[in-house]
Amino acid sequence: MKKQVIIIAAAVLAAEILGVLFFAFTPVWVSILAVVGINLGLVSGWIGHNLFLRYVKCE
Repeated sequence: MKKQVIIIAAAVLAAEILGVLFFAFTPVWVSILAVVGINLGLVSGWIGHNLFLRYVKCE
């Protein structure tokens, strides 16, 4: 259990470092487009997941 927590913490730390580096070395418009694109992907995936659960019958 403790090993799993360490791995998750390391993954989160690596994602934060990569995010800071990405936003530090890219132009502002690229950063804004990246954030908008990620959020649109998350929202469309969530909507697709809800539609799948509602209308697709898995047996």
